[in-house]
Amino acid sequence: MISDFSSKRFSEVRLKNTDLHMCLQSCPGVRFTSDAKIARVEFLQEDLQRLKDSNVRLLLSCLTAEELVLGVNQYARTLAALGIDWQLISIPDMSPPSTEHADKLDSAFASARSVMASGYPVAIHCMAGLGRTGTVAAGLAMTYGLSAEEAIAFIRATHDREAIETPEQKAYLLKQQTASHHILP
Repeated sequence: MISDFSSKRFSEVRLKNTDLHMCLQSCPGVRFTSDAKIARVEFLQEDLQRLKDSNVRLLLSCLTAEELVLGVNQYARTLAALGIDWQLISIPDMSPPSTEHADKLDSAFASARSVMASGYPVAIHCMAGLGRTGTVAAGLAMTYGLSAEEAIAFIRATHDREAIETPEQKAYLLKQQTASHHILP
């Protein structure tokens, strides 16, 4: 029964006076009970339809392909049928993006900014919708001129106070600020 499942984590986040507009959430297609996670195609269809109904045009998945328990092909087919572009950024659980993710993130952030500049939100998720989701969302917010600390505070205030879960994720954002690697004009 659906009532046995915990509610999905979902936040619509906007940064004042910019076109930054994100939907941050836990993994589409997955529900959590007190002792298990349940993945079903009908949950995936319901969750992705919600994104389509929110006018999302791009989904950034910040988890490994192995974590997509319904399979990469099922996600790709369902997203394509709904007209939502998809980028998978393979970040291990409880980790920040690594240097091998830099080009992928630069490309994802450029795509996200283009979609948002056209007036549409971008969705970002990992499994629980906290650590990797919050880290990537804060990194994207930094491309709008926020410092790492401001971006972390913004995501925690507008999405979940537990977002950006590990010291390594926070350190990654602080390092990005110093390197200005992901700061776009």
